[in-house]
Amino acid sequence: MIPVVVISSEATRNALRYCQLAWNETGPLHSVGMRFFVVTSSGIKDELLFPNWSYVDAPVGIEFGRSLILGQEVVYSEFGKNYPYLVWLDDYILRTIDPDAFIFMWDMMRTLDFVDQMRLLPCPGPKIPGTTDQSVIGIIRPQDPYAISFQAAFWRNVDRYVEPEMSPWQAEIAGSKQVSTQPISNIGAFLGARVNIVSYENLYRRGRLHEDAMENVKRMGL
Repeated sequence: MIPVVVISSEATRNALRYCQLAWNETGPLHSVGMRFFVVTSSGIKDELLFPNWSYVDAPVGIEFGRSLILGQEVVYSEFGKNYPYLVWLDDYILRTIDPDAFIFMWDMMRTLDFVDQMRLLPCPGPKIPGTTDQSVIGIIRPQDPYAISFQAAFWRNVDRYVEPEMSPWQAEIAGSKQVSTQPISNIGAFLGARVNIVSYENLYRRGRLHEDAMENVKRMGL
């Protein structure tokens, strides 16, 4: 079972609906057990009554960091502490996915319990390749730019790297700065894909609606 923590917002409720269809009923991973935990304060739970979704009520105006920590707490309460999960923002409009590579990386994440982050696309990519030239996984060093990234990734122990009051961009910048100065014994390992395991449209760039992405969403009929 793959838990998915979806950080939701009022502005992108249609994107959330598309996320459900892409990942589950009609998507390439429909045969994989996926359990969605939607952290939301927007009231969309009355609109999306999917049986494999749980809605985690969050206070209005809750910051990104607190939403992440809240989502992790719910996953741990159901699956056990340190069980990994996928973090997905509801303004990520899924376009393509390599199902076999996705499941391979999930299996690796579950097996390697010292890994705290496994990024599913090279944005940015790992600086150190894997053990073979054919490996899709590389190593992200703590000193690398954006060592902490909230592009699509499997996570555990996210509360080590974010503060509750942080926005997504603050979490990436401050979290990356923090891990670059930490003793290696204080943090988990970071791995990342060297190729796109998933690809998607970002509706927002640093908090602002991205018009080109919005036009693509309209063409999708959302």
